Amino acid sequence: MITLKTINGSPFHFDDSLKPRLRIMDEGIKKRWDDNRLNVAIQRQLYEETKLDEIYHSNRIEGNRLTYGETRQVIQNSGIIPGKSSIDHQETRNLSAALDFAQEIAFDRSQPLTQNFLRQFHAILMKEISEDAGRYRNTQNIIKGSSHSTPDAFHVPQFMTELSDYLLSVTTNRDRFSESPIFCAAAAHAQFVQIHPFSDGNGRTARALMNLILRRNGYPPCIIPEDARYRYIDALEDTWEIGDLTLLVELILENTHERLNAADLQMSLQTALETHEVIGAQSDYDNWRRKMEHLKVLFELNVDNLNRYGRPVRGKIASRYGELTIEKYVSLRKGVRVEKTWFFGIELKDSSRRSRYMFFFASPLGKIKERTPVVLVAAKNTEDGYKNLYSLNRDGIAVPDIFQIGFDLKTQKFFSSGKSGIRERNPQSLALQFLTQVIERDFAT
Repeated sequence: MITLKTINGSPFHFDDSLKPRLRIMDEGIKKRWDDNRLNVAIQRQLYEETKLDEIYHSNRIEGNRLTYGETRQVIQNSGIIPGKSSIDHQETRNLSAALDFAQEIAFDRSQPLTQNFLRQFHAILMKEISEDAGRYRNTQNIIKGSSHSTPDAFHVPQFMTELSDYLLSVTTNRDRFSESPIFCAAAAHAQFVQIHPFSDGNGRTARALMNLILRRNGYPPCIIPEDARYRYIDALEDTWEIGDLTLLVELILENTHERLNAADLQMSLQTALETHEVIGAQSDYDNWRRKMEHLKVLFELNVDNLNRYGRPVRGKIASRYGELTIEKYVSLRKGVRVEKTWFFGIELKDSSRRSRYMFFFASPLGKIKERTPVVLVAAKNTEDGYKNLYSLNRDGIAVPDIFQIGFDLKTQKFFSSGKSGIRERNPQSLALQFLTQVIERDFAT
């Protein structure tokens, strides 16, 4: 039987079997602090490196339409994206400013996370978007995608006072709670969402609050990715229906673990920062990344042309996965296995059929490794999930004959490996050939 344990100071419980995993995480965090591998300076640097991801994914969960690259352009260059709404732009700028406001007190445990702080955060978040920015709602609220009702507006101040007391206990005096900070972050997040104190912006505020609690306790942030949205909603539904935090805790644990690995890798890179290898890696990475972004644009243009000329097969590009960080790039150059390296996806369909392909970064296979240490691998969606085209071809399945795409930093040329071996390729013809072969093999009459 699963044992459920009540968290002190909150109305929630969790699966007791998670405690060993959380204990290991707690011990790992403490050891990193003891070894000066996760100090405040590194935490601040980690915030700067993950801020864009946090803004993009938190906004996308709420329906913002800006892509990853567009989000970066709005934040870093104050860009205006044609065809995207003013609300999309304002939400992005506001969340950036609100997170910076929260970051100012993230590591100062003498600064309590009060109701006043949450209202100030919300006022920045909803500036020029909501007339009641920074003020609790005075009407009933409806949560999209949920069948649950929020408390009557009359009770919101009382419930927020109770939540504020809980936040005070878990973010000021470390000795006042015994459970893992992940449990505390999950409980505060769930309780805030159930109260839904504001007319809008509650989800983004709840996720920022969750990360403040984690940072206060020495943890890296948890960034819930857009593609985990439905899993995230299911987890929140469990907290509402039966007070069970288990699914939410598991989600936070997984994503925090990924950020912790990134912090470890960043620390190892910092240690070697003065070496020629790392300095060279930065230069190579910047050059390589620009070429990969260019290749993705060419795929997008070819798909646009496909749609423009009214052919039976139409397509779209999914490019929300972002860019490969230098930390992951360096790991792949060393032949280290890296997770979550999806770059972009392609979906083609006609009136009755649909094909999905994905491109992800990996260490090269075969002789192509003599030309490049990192390749873009093509994979197709099958009944058993995505499988790379090399494996499908080996199994006798008709797929495009481009399996891996690389870029030679010395010759500044693209090339591919596939059925015809390794060939230098013009990037435009490479993208066009891949799409043409998908149509020939998957949509033949």
